[in-house]
Amino acid sequence: MADVIATSASEAGCLKDGVKTVVIAFDGSDNAKHAMKFYADTVHTPKDNVIVVYCVELGEVITTAHFSVDQEAFKELIQRESDKIKNKLVEFAVYMREIKLNGIVKSTHASTPGLGVINLASEFNADLIVTGSRGQGTLRRTFLGSVSDFILHHSKVPVLVVTLHKNAEDKHRT
Repeated sequence: MADVIATSASEAGCLKDGVKTVVIAFDGSDNAKHAMKFYADTVHTPKDNVIVVYCVELGEVITTAHFSVDQEAFKELIQRESDKIKNKLVEFAVYMREIKLNGIVKSTHASTPGLGVINLASEFNADLIVTGSRGQGTLRRTFLGSVSDFILHHSKVPVLVVTLHKNAEDKHRT
């Protein structure tokens, strides 16, 4: 089940026709914050419908549960994880307000975070997906995978991949 937190009352309703819908992949990392801020400062228009998506990884719940027969312990574990997710959504909504973005923060789950972003973008008929990038090298990206790489190669809409530069000199490297 997905949770949604709106940062303004008008954003909690239906999406309006004739307006750009932007999905921002967000996990709270510095890279994700930088990507959202870059979008807010350079691309965002006041009419945009912004949907910040947090992809929940259920791996911890499943591996911690050990498929125990104790239903009460399992319910407790699920409740703790649900509370963590809600707290993250509130934290992300606060960050949105700090950088003057209105929109909704939504959690979703899928087998991978990239697929979760793609599915949500499809669900909301997004016009653009914004994601951060950790700047992994080719070898590391090949073996470990990359959320931004997955989104870039599987999205049916344009994708803005924003990298976080450690210093000003890196900003201008190609």
